[in-house]
Amino acid sequence: KEILQGTAALLFFVALMYVSLKVVGSENMQRAITDSGIFGPVLFMLLKASTIIIAPLGGRPLYVVAPSLWGFWPAFIYIFIADTFAYTVIFLISRKFGRRVIRYFVTDKDMHKVEEVLDTFGTWKYFVIARFVASEFAGYAAGLTKLPMYQYMAVVVPANIIAIGFALFIGHTFVKDNLSFLITLVALSFVPVTCTFFWHMFKKDKKLL
Repeated sequence: KEILQGTAALLFFVALMYVSLKVVGSENMQRAITDSGIFGPVLFMLLKASTIIIAPLGGRPLYVVAPSLWGFWPAFIYIFIADTFAYTVIFLISRKFGRRVIRYFVTDKDMHKVEEVLDTFGTWKYFVIARFVASEFAGYAAGLTKLPMYQYMAVVVPANIIAIGFALFIGHTFVKDNLSFLITLVALSFVPVTCTFFWHMFKKDKKLL
C-alpha cells in the first residue's frame, strides 16, 4: 500500500513539475521575477524551506522552477541554503519542544513515520540511511534522540549537496528538453518503489540483529 501511495504521490508531483515548467517558461513571468531583485530569491528560499518544515508539503516542482529562473548554480545555492536552514529548524524544534510541538507541523499519519524512523535509526549511521529515505521525518526524529547536532549537520550538509544536485540536474533537463522530461518521468516512477522496498528491508534486517 505504501509503495502504491508513494508512486501515486510522485506522479502527482511530477505533473505539478510539468505545469510549473509551462507557467514559469513564459517570458513575462521570468522578467517579473528577475526584476524583483533580492526579494525573488528570498521568497523562493522561504517557500522551499516551508516545504520541509511543514510536512507533507512537497517541494519537487521547485526543482524545475529554480533552474529555469536563475540557472543551475544560483538555484543550487538558493535551495541548499533553504534546505539546510529548514533541517536545522526542524531539529531544533524537535529537540527543544518534543512531540507536542512537532504535531503542529506534521499530520497524525506523518507523525507515525517520525516514530517509525526514530525506532529504526538510533545512531547517526542509521540516520544517514533515514535521511535519504525518510527525508524531513528523519530530521524531526533525530531531534528526539541524543544525537549531537554536529553529527546531525555532518549528515545533513553532504546529503543536501547530493540530493539537491541530483534533483536540479533532473529539473534542468526538464527545462531544456521535454522529451527528457517524459523519459525521466517513467524512470522516476520507480524511485519511491525502490526506496520503500529498501527501507522495509533495512528495518527487517535491523530487527534480526
